[in-house]
Amino acid sequence: MSDLDTFLAKVQQNIKLLSSSDAKIRREAAVWLGEAGDPSAITRLKQVYEEDPNGGVRKAAAYSLGMFRALEIGMNSSDNDLVIERLEDIVLRDKMGRRVPIRLGCLTRLLLALIVSLAIILAFNFLIWPRYQDQILAFLSVPAEQGEMESNPATNTESAQDALDTLLIAIREDAAALQTQYQNPGTLDCQIAFKNPIVYNPDRLGDQPALGAVATRLNAQVMQLVTAKAPYNQACAAGETVLAAEAVAVPLATLETSLADLNAIEADLKAES
Repeated sequence: MSDLDTFLAKVQQNIKLLSSSDAKIRREAAVWLGEAGDPSAITRLKQVYEEDPNGGVRKAAAYSLGMFRALEIGMNSSDNDLVIERLEDIVLRDKMGRRVPIRLGCLTRLLLALIVSLAIILAFNFLIWPRYQDQILAFLSVPAEQGEMESNPATNTESAQDALDTLLIAIREDAAALQTQYQNPGTLDCQIAFKNPIVYNPDRLGDQPALGAVATRLNAQVMQLVTAKAPYNQACAAGETVLAAEAVAVPLATLETSLADLNAIEADLKAES
């Protein structure tokens, strides 16, 4: 079985686990499916979000649906190469941070799968997300203005700068909170109210190339944050409060770099005001 076939089989396995009688297993499966980004899970995740009797499972499903929204925006923005690279990493790594060998035929199938995925995610964007956006953002404690900035075009430079500044602050706060957790991986706090920022669509900026460049850099930070947060999400979804030091070494380094990069991005954003 190829690496891609193994991944797709795991997707189907986790979709089936959403029907488990154990809420912990359902919650863990929901989080995994959101991190994996395979759109075949969208319909089932929507059903779980609507019907599951366990609040933790519904929140995990909401998180995953929000991840698909971020994925859709990213794949249709100028940073789509970064998004596709992240998807390839998820499919082609058997462990966090370690790539497994891949044959050319498997890579071709992966790229075709990504094209199909984009079509399904676009359908999700127009059919599912408009109906559930407000509920999901509220359920995840995402500030209302952040949800609005994805739905309503920026009317002027000032409002666009405000939206990007809000995004930067959210990324920084989540990165700092996650860094604190990884510095003490033996005592994870799974009750933290992360802001869970989503990517900003640079196309909304129109003829504002300087702000567009800032938005692209911030989107890259969002994707890095999502990747760095995966070990935390997976541990908490499984009801665990302990992570091995080696599991957080790479995410910690990523967060340290991201926090430094955010300072530079903030300076450039202020220069445009």
